[in-house]
Amino acid sequence: MRRVRAVVAAIAAPLLCVAATATATATATATATYAAVATARTITRSAHVAFGNCNARHVVLSITAPRHAFRLSEPVTVEVRLSKTGSTTCGTPLAQHVPEARTALTVGPCDTLPLLVRSLGGVDVYPGPVVYFCTDEAGLRLGPHSTALAAAHWNQAAYLGSPPKPQHAPPGTYRLTVDQAVTVPVVLTSG
Repeated sequence: MRRVRAVVAAIAAPLLCVAATATATATATATATYAAVATARTITRSAHVAFGNCNARHVVLSITAPRHAFRLSEPVTVEVRLSKTGSTTCGTPLAQHVPEARTALTVGPCDTLPLLVRSLGGVDVYPGPVVYFCTDEAGLRLGPHSTALAAAHWNQAAYLGSPPKPQHAPPGTYRLTVDQAVTVPVVLTSG
């Protein structure tokens, strides 16, 4: 019986070392991966969205935002990408006889894709409850297997109060949402 215990102990010792080494390696790898993700310079969020006459199966909307905090004097800019994987053309026909009709992807209150900024508490700060009278000049045709890019800008204006008064958004975390589908966090700092 003593001999069996000695053999089991002799076999178990190296196995415990191998298990400990494998666990340490897996933990180190997972920590390095987490650190790489946590220190990434941007954050990207995506979703399938319907666009024009195309369903969401073939259209992907992505937003990429910097992870750094924006100073109060620095405009917030994020990259917006609308990609079409299907074989048909999507979108609305361009406004005829209007030289200002847009043929590129634009993001904003009166643009191809709407932009909304909310506080963490869910309060709409931009464009807020302000009424916009948008002309019918927007139009974008997204061809088969194509991508349209745009930069969305927020000048940190907040329309708060009753009646809403334009003011500078206070420091804090906000959520930028494009087309009511994709949201990224943005931080404003006073420093």
